[in-house]
Amino acid sequence: MDKYTVANQGVSRPVQPQPQDFGLPPDRVKKLENPFTPGWIFWVPYAGVCFYVMINVVPLAGGIAVFFWIAWPITIVLCYGIPLSLVQLWARLQTDYPRYKQYKAANARYQIELAVWIRTQRDWWLRLGGTSFEVEAGAVFSKRGYVVRRVGGSGDQGVDLLLTKGGVTIAVQCKAHRLPVGPSVVRDLFGAMVHHRYPEAWLLSTSGFTKGARAFAAGKPIRLLTVDDLL
Repeated sequence: MDKYTVANQGVSRPVQPQPQDFGLPPDRVKKLENPFTPGWIFWVPYAGVCFYVMINVVPLAGGIAVFFWIAWPITIVLCYGIPLSLVQLWARLQTDYPRYKQYKAANARYQIELAVWIRTQRDWWLRLGGTSFEVEAGAVFSKRGYVVRRVGGSGDQGVDLLLTKGGVTIAVQCKAHRLPVGPSVVRDLFGAMVHHRYPEAWLLSTSGFTKGARAFAAGKPIRLLTVDDLL
């Protein structure tokens, strides 16, 4: 386990690997990533072969179509494919190539861990739209052991998510609003819960709740959750 894996197991922002930590100068990484950059050493012989084919092969073969279907792929293989393969083989034979592979693997893990970490940040959640908020919230509940069914949209039964665990189903309404959720939304959720006979309902809001909303939910099987509660 390298130091980046250890550092990135906490709640702080993941640490991005640096080439220098693997004994690689940044310009060396670029060289190993792209060892072959076509220049005059490529284009001069390439143009020469194409010219030779145009002058000597095409007239004998009977037309320009033959050049495009037969001669052109051959010239690409000869002037580009083979040199590129040789240069890539050269890169793999370098003594520092294993360190380069370690750096690339560490950087790939960093990208994944960064994406996970971003989803733990409150600001990221507050920027989500309604549909995205439902999807991401469902993903969080799924990781916590719930079987999630998304029913948002038209005919949503007054809820967005249905969470099932241990034979119990909970109705969830998600509100990505800029203003605190008022009592009317809580009343609607309570009505849907009673109508469909769900034992409990959760209202998840990105902007909190008004005093009226909290007062209506008091004493009822309704949980008012914020993004902070979700995280």
